[in-house]
Amino acid sequence: MNSIPDSYCEQVDNDGCSWTFWAAFFIAALSYLNFLFNRGFGWDGDSFVSAAQFVKFMNNRLDYPYDVLGTHPKILTILVFGIFYQLSHSFVYLTFLAITINSIMVAVICKWVKETGGLWIIALIGLVINYDWSLIVVNCDNPAFSVPFIIFGLYSYYGKNHKITGAILLLVSSLFRPGSEIILLLIMLLEAKSSNFRPITWLSLITATLICIINTLFGIYLVFTTKEQFIRACVEYYPEAKAQIPIYKHSIRALFYYLQSVFNQLSTFPDILFSMLAGTAIFGLIKHKNPLRFIALAPMASLLLPIGIFVYGVTVNTQAEKHMEYVIVLPALASFSFVIPRYIKYKSLIISITAVVSTLILLCISSGLVGAKLHGKYEIGR
Repeated sequence: MNSIPDSYCEQVDNDGCSWTFWAAFFIAALSYLNFLFNRGFGWDGDSFVSAAQFVKFMNNRLDYPYDVLGTHPKILTILVFGIFYQLSHSFVYLTFLAITINSIMVAVICKWVKETGGLWIIALIGLVINYDWSLIVVNCDNPAFSVPFIIFGLYSYYGKNHKITGAILLLVSSLFRPGSEIILLLIMLLEAKSSNFRPITWLSLITATLICIINTLFGIYLVFTTKEQFIRACVEYYPEAKAQIPIYKHSIRALFYYLQSVFNQLSTFPDILFSMLAGTAIFGLIKHKNPLRFIALAPMASLLLPIGIFVYGVTVNTQAEKHMEYVIVLPALASFSFVIPRYIKYKSLIISITAVVSTLILLCISSGLVGAKLHGKYEIGR
C-alpha cells in the first residue's frame, strides 16, 4: 500500500468530501429502497417483542411477561419501536427510518474513507451489495439502529475529534443494543496511553460507560420482575437452550462458539472477498497512523455475545447476523488495498464512475428478487 502523508486529511477538498457524502447517501438509499420494493415489507420477530415490551414497560401492573422470546429489554429499542407501533400499528414508517439512518451510516463511512485517502467507491460497493445487512435494515432488527451509532460515535471521536459527541453516540448505540460499552472501555485504555489528557474527555467516557453497564446489567427489570423470570422465558421458548446451559455456562467454549460464528460469517461471499482485502490494508493503516484504523474497534461491541453465553449458557441468539459489525467495517478497510490517487481532477469522471457503480449496485441488490415477494416471517401488513 502506498504511504499516505500525515497531512493528507488537511489537503482533502472539503467540497469533494461533502459531494461524496451525498452521493453515497442517495446511492445507499436507492439500494435499500430497491431491496424493499422487490422483497416487500416484513419485520423481524424482535420488532414485535420490543413493541410488546413497551406495553409492559408502560403498564407495570401487568404480571406476566409479554416477551415470550426472552429477548433482553433495551430501553431505546423499547421506546422507539413501541411508540412507532402504537402510532401506526405497524413498522412501515420505522422501516423508512431504518433505511435513512443506515444510508447516513454508509455516507459517513464513505466520507471518512475519502477524507483519509481511501477509494470510497470500494467501501460503497461493499456496504450496499451485502444481502444480509440489507435484510436486517428492512426487517427493522435492532442492529440496524445500534451499529450505525457505533460508526457515528467512532467517526465523531477519531475522525472529527469531537470526543464528547462521540461518547454520547456510542452510549446511544448501547441503549439500542448493548455492546458499545466494550468499545468505550477500549477507548479509555487508548486515552490512558495518550499524553493529551483532558478531564472533560474522561468524564464523558466514564459517564457513558457507567450508563451503558447499568443498562446492560439491569435492563431486564424494565420488563421482567426477576432475573429468573427472564431466564425462564429464554429457556421455555427455546427448548434446546436448556440442554446448552451445562455445556457453555462458565466455560471457555463460549468464546470458541462465538469465534466459529465469526468465521462462518466472514467465509461467505461477498464478506470473504472484503476480508482478504481488509487484511492487507489494516497493517498499512496502523503503520501510517491513519485515523480510519479506529473503525476496526466497531466489531469489539459484539464481544458482549460470548460474555452473555459464558454467563447464561444460551447460544441461540449468537448467529452470524447478530454481529454484523464485521461486515460493516471490512469494505472501509478494503478501500486502502488499492493504489489510490491523491485526487481525481475532473468531477465529471467521478460522476460517470458513480453512475456506472450505482447501476451495478442496483442490479446486484435486486438479482434473484425481482418478481418474488419474500415476505417476512412475522409480517402483519404492507
